Amino acid sequence: MRIRSILCPVLLIQGLLFALPDYPLIRELSFRDPLFIQLGEEIADFYKAEARKSVLPELIFFRHILKEDQDLFSIASRCSLPYDTLASLNGYVRNTRLQKGESLLLPNQPGLFVPRDPRNDMDRFSESIPRENGIPCSPFGDQEYIFYPGERFGPVERSFFLGVFLGFPLRAGVVSSSYGERIDPFSGHSQFHHGIDLAAPMGAEVLAAREGRVIFNGADEVYGLYIVLEHANGYQTLYGHLKKSLVRLNQEVVLGMIIGEVGVTGQTTGPHLHFEVRRKGVSRDPSYFIR
Repeated sequence: MRIRSILCPVLLIQGLLFALPDYPLIRELSFRDPLFIQLGEEIADFYKAEARKSVLPELIFFRHILKEDQDLFSIASRCSLPYDTLASLNGYVRNTRLQKGESLLLPNQPGLFVPRDPRNDMDRFSESIPRENGIPCSPFGDQEYIFYPGERFGPVERSFFLGVFLGFPLRAGVVSSSYGERIDPFSGHSQFHHGIDLAAPMGAEVLAAREGRVIFNGADEVYGLYIVLEHANGYQTLYGHLKKSLVRLNQEVVLGMIIGEVGVTGQTTGPHLHFEVRRKGVSRDPSYFIR
């Protein structure tokens, strides 16, 4: 008979205590452990059901306490689960080295776990991305999550988790328009959008995404008040529709420095930051660079 959980104490995850069911403990991630074998079988059952487009298995959880320092990729590979699944469930926003003695929850299905009450910037990204067929669940007992079976990180989430190149230019923001072709809200025609729009409150602090130098600090009809920073290796970042600029031309800035405030200057339908990444004058999708 396969084991299911019963209620019990607390679990230490990412430095916080959570009351949660006493899930079955996988003592080692090897075929010497019968619960590890069960986990593998249930994950295989999920993929079979998904391929047949039949009813998915019941979502259940196991827990595991690390016996040595490991990274999330190696644990995910050992369990035949995507790293996205373990990161979103356990609240990891970077692929940092996990320490011996840390506890992890391991689900019997791949997918993404998005909490109703975001814990961090990664959760805020995930919450802002439209997804379908979510299933309510409460893996930690006291907070509701939405589980999206089979889903993976999108480009913004993936870049954030992998820590690629640039810091996020706001303390918090929602992606309201992505990079690429879109219907221009002013002309009604298809037009290429060379950055991403991040909705945020009027006056929210805008942060330098990387160390660099201010090479433009002015305004035009489209971007409104905007700043362009020059970085190493031919990269530039642009921050548009600002209410206020807090830097001067040729000023050196550092990662995370406050350089302006979110506004509605230029062509905009509401307060947001227009953020662009360019390399040698050619725009790139910021989703692949921000973290």
